[in-house]
Amino acid sequence: LALLSLPFLSLPQPPWPLTESRASSHSLKYFCTAISDPSHGLPHFVALGYVDGQIFSYYDNVGQRMKPLVPWIEKAGQEDPQYWERNTRSFRARQELFRGHLENLKTLYNQSEGLHIWQLIYGCELQADGSKRGFYQFGYEGRTLITFNMETLTWVAPDPLAQFTQKKWDAIPELNQRTKAYLGEVISLLQRKPQK
Repeated sequence: LALLSLPFLSLPQPPWPLTESRASSHSLKYFCTAISDPSHGLPHFVALGYVDGQIFSYYDNVGQRMKPLVPWIEKAGQEDPQYWERNTRSFRARQELFRGHLENLKTLYNQSEGLHIWQLIYGCELQADGSKRGFYQFGYEGRTLITFNMETLTWVAPDPLAQFTQKKWDAIPELNQRTKAYLGEVISLLQRKPQK
């Protein structure tokens, strides 16, 4: 699996099950999806941000801009004038990476035509007891491909074809440290979220 890089940038609920508990006081989740065949009237790439189940931001390859969808997140742009531009650049970069990853996966699974889906969910949950949980999980065709374990700072690949990527990513300790640090930043973001 030739997923050579894992940059930290940002769809509806993914079809694969999450390993994290859904019983949380607050959650911040980003869903990114790339599809191989846009002929169904769908964009090639979409990214959505959710807080406590409410969508707050949207990006797709057609509009090429991250957009606020609720009033409280619009304040982020007022407080930090570069907020939306910075996040738009991140999603544009992720869009290009996802396109390449999707092509690599189609080759790996010996698929040439048809509709294929590559997804990522990442974010955090703050539990009622004060505990925090971060997650970073990739899926392909509705199956979990590879996930990050914050406790062990390693990747877990339930799909045998993803084990090459797992070994490659685990061989880069700074990548796993960055992943943990990034998820810590996401947790911090959620802790600062204004009440709706």
